[in-house]
Amino acid sequence: MRPRQTLRRSGSVWRPLECDRHASALCATSVALCVVEKFVHVERTPLPPLALVAVDVPDHHTVYEPGITALPAGWDDLPTSGTAQVFGGAWLASRASLAMKVPSAIVKEECNVIINPLHPDYGDVQLSVIRPFTFDSRMFK
Repeated sequence: MRPRQTLRRSGSVWRPLECDRHASALCATSVALCVVEKFVHVERTPLPPLALVAVDVPDHHTVYEPGITALPAGWDDLPTSGTAQVFGGAWLASRASLAMKVPSAIVKEECNVIINPLHPDYGDVQLSVIRPFTFDSRMFK
């Protein structure tokens, strides 16, 4: 299966505005941030089955960390930042690194990692299902 198809099935797709042909996996660096990131994007309707998935990028791969000062103005605009998507789209197209670590626009003290399926070493990324996941029903009150 091609990376884009795998990412679409996982529900973790992030597509930059200017290059819809690129898809990527948006991963949180903690389970708590993952829950928050997913929660803010769900409809308040019955959800499909979800799973908590561990993503392993081997240590020998470089993770690009641009730092908050290198991000474009408005990178944290909500609900969607066009400047962040252009920035991320350029990074994806460059295929310069397998992963990019960036601050969360929702919880700026925490980080997300974007995985680039266009990178030649994408096959080194390992995914493993940890357990089925459901949101606590109190979150929808």
